[in-house]
Amino acid sequence: MQWVFSFYYRLTRLPTVDISLCICDTNSSSIMNYYWMIGMNERLLRQLCALGFTEYEARVYLALLQNNAATGYQLGKASGVPRSMVYEALGRLAQRGAILTLPEDSKGVRYAPLPPHELVAQMRRQFETTVAGLVTDLAALAVPALPAQI
Repeated sequence: MQWVFSFYYRLTRLPTVDISLCICDTNSSSIMNYYWMIGMNERLLRQLCALGFTEYEARVYLALLQNNAATGYQLGKASGVPRSMVYEALGRLAQRGAILTLPEDSKGVRYAPLPPHELVAQMRRQFETTVAGLVTDLAALAVPALPAQI
């Protein structure tokens, strides 16, 4: 037996997702897969924000991963980020090295994501370099403690 589901779902901080007339069997896991994907996107969004991305940067990067190469307009629609803010987020992502700007074609300037493994490796190298410099600088700043003061 088939059921017809028509509903709108709004998850906090993510764009409205419209599933209209989703036809599936009662034994099907389509609805479960949908909810799993929403949870996955929310988790990825939180993780990217914890690594220094703004919410808009994280949403645009995730949308870009799902669409591969896209224009700013397409990314605004896919991510739910206001169009005026999409280009700002794209600029910051480009400075960060998380996306590539493709040569302009008939659709305009398009953007492609840096593959996730490369982005993570790049972020890891930057973090390790920063920590190594911090250790050196803090050690140089610290006054050595005398045994009597310990």
